[in-house]
Amino acid sequence: MKKNIAVLFLFACACATVSAGELEANGCFAKWSDTWLTVGNANFKRTYVAHGSDLKTSSFVRGGTEWIDSSRLGAAGGKLDVKASAARRSIVGADGLKVEIVTGGKTRTAWVFPTVTGVLMDDASIVDLSGWKASGNLYRDSFAQIPHYCRGADVLRLKPVHISVGALELVDQTDVRNELVHRREYLLMTRECPPLLTGNVFWIEDTLTGEGIAFLRFAPLPADRTRNEPDFIFAGSEGWNKDNRMWAASIANGYPMAEVVYRGGKYGRIAAFHSIQRALRGYVAGRDGMFLTNTWGDGNRDSRISEEFMMKEIAAGGELGVDVIQVDDGWQSGKSANSAFIKNRKDGAWSNFRAANPDFWKPDAAKFPSGLTRLVSAAKEKGMGFGLWFGPDKTDDNAAWEQDADTLLAFYRDFGIRYFKVDGIETVNQKGYANQLKMFSKMLNESKGDMTFDLDVTGCQKRPGYFGLPDTGPLFLENRYIGGEGKSNGGKYWPHFTLRNLWMLSETIDPVRLRIEIANPMHGGSFYGEDPLAPKFWRGDALFASVMVGSPLGWFEISELSPKTVAEMKPLIATWKRERANLHGGLTLPVGSAPDGVAWTGFVTKGADGKSAYVLLFRELNQSDKFKLKLSSVLPGERFSKAELIGGRGEIELDDGKKLEVEKVAKLDFVWVKLTR
Repeated sequence: MKKNIAVLFLFACACATVSAGELEANGCFAKWSDTWLTVGNANFKRTYVAHGSDLKTSSFVRGGTEWIDSSRLGAAGGKLDVKASAARRSIVGADGLKVEIVTGGKTRTAWVFPTVTGVLMDDASIVDLSGWKASGNLYRDSFAQIPHYCRGADVLRLKPVHISVGALELVDQTDVRNELVHRREYLLMTRECPPLLTGNVFWIEDTLTGEGIAFLRFAPLPADRTRNEPDFIFAGSEGWNKDNRMWAASIANGYPMAEVVYRGGKYGRIAAFHSIQRALRGYVAGRDGMFLTNTWGDGNRDSRISEEFMMKEIAAGGELGVDVIQVDDGWQSGKSANSAFIKNRKDGAWSNFRAANPDFWKPDAAKFPSGLTRLVSAAKEKGMGFGLWFGPDKTDDNAAWEQDADTLLAFYRDFGIRYFKVDGIETVNQKGYANQLKMFSKMLNESKGDMTFDLDVTGCQKRPGYFGLPDTGPLFLENRYIGGEGKSNGGKYWPHFTLRNLWMLSETIDPVRLRIEIANPMHGGSFYGEDPLAPKFWRGDALFASVMVGSPLGWFEISELSPKTVAEMKPLIATWKRERANLHGGLTLPVGSAPDGVAWTGFVTKGADGKSAYVLLFRELNQSDKFKLKLSSVLPGERFSKAELIGGRGEIELDDGKKLEVEKVAKLDFVWVKLTR
């Protein structure tokens, strides 16, 4: 892995630049003059021209399909100063090209990667809306918005006529929200009031061909940003430019935007979204997609955490097949607001940790008389890593970011601890966000990308969310409790809810970026009673299967699992570990219906080896034990010669290499099938 490379949004590239008008490197190319720039790879090409301080797209091509009508673009009216270099945008990402573009004193940076059919543009500009006032006439004002919101934007004048527009509104704060994906779709006519869309995920698609452009904004969710400018505008532009062409533009609001052309409708779009995330943080076997456990999920909080208890957990984890044993809140000397050892939350710290206790982040000597050495060594002997919970200090806009980084780097260097759950992180303003970027940059740089951070998106603070810090590691999606007799925090965990969230988010988010929980199914007691969807009615392996296309989280005390649950999980975990590099290194797509407790649902994964695929199907509480999946609609052009049942229970049949039929699958059970050519 190269050491002199750029990382995480704001980090400088140390690679040498090239002053000539052409560069080919890392499977990408850039060619330019003083008025135009063309970038691309083997699968796409995009050309920009200078217009004063603006940069306009004159061509965007994939596979012979041209997306841009440049007939009314006009002659170039500005000059370009271009520098190109072979670089990475992230130390954990892919090699590509960094193209720095100066027009009229305004600087932008375009990133091109070999496996991404589009450009990621870093542009620090923010649209200036001053001087525009609404007149109160909806039609007139809607078109008057366009030149104001698109000031400085690269407006795409679209060649196709029949265009659909899609947007996914994502929400986090999963402690209080369960429906995390909301979908909007538009078929717009010319002279229609153009919608201003705010969010992270958009697309435009030719309804006749299934080809499209996917747009992904790398920013916190809109509600968590420090500015509330829209992200995207789409309009039938008659009334502005006096023609019938459709227009699309990402609005300059200071956050990067990726624009990727795709083919193949829904599944091609999903692949496009996943590809840009993999370019920023590539999958690495042995680092990503690990089965991590965390004791906090049983609801005992930090009351049981001690050296001897954790030794029991390590022994049980080794038996089950766990990859990483993580200690949540309670390993440290300081007491957080969530500690079981305080009477009121105000007696504990939250985001002001060192002010509450200068030694807050030292291991609790009473709980761990041997420090962390004995635990880390014991985990290593069992073939497991060790992880810790941590909360950055938000005081004065994360002013202590460097001290926080040095704290975790010390655990990495002294003990080899690579996995950290980052909780309580708050993005209160742009300065605080910039300091968060610096903190993670320092740790990723100095560990050479070896440290992995689970960013918690469960709490009700303003947080970086799904796309604010995409390079750092998995998103800690949920921490819902199953509870137990005598506990008041149970009943929020339902397996089909968690499966639904994974399934729906996978339309945009690379599943390996999601840390997905399973709880101890034998806990819960009176909270669930005999409800037919209660966790206790799911087999242990079916629960594990429901999260295994992501990064599994055992949200339980391992030593409290019943022998029955361990016996059910263990064989599947072993099979999954044998297959997971091929599974996680590939492309995972949701199939069937969205999980809702009564669906047939699941995932298809195109294996990283290019020769195999996986089908994972779940039967919820519906009345049919049969399901047919048309593989050719998910993996067009693929034809398989063999289907092997490698997990779950049922009968399978491969029809003509293009259709998989399953039957005799019990309710709340699954089948996991490996397909080979």
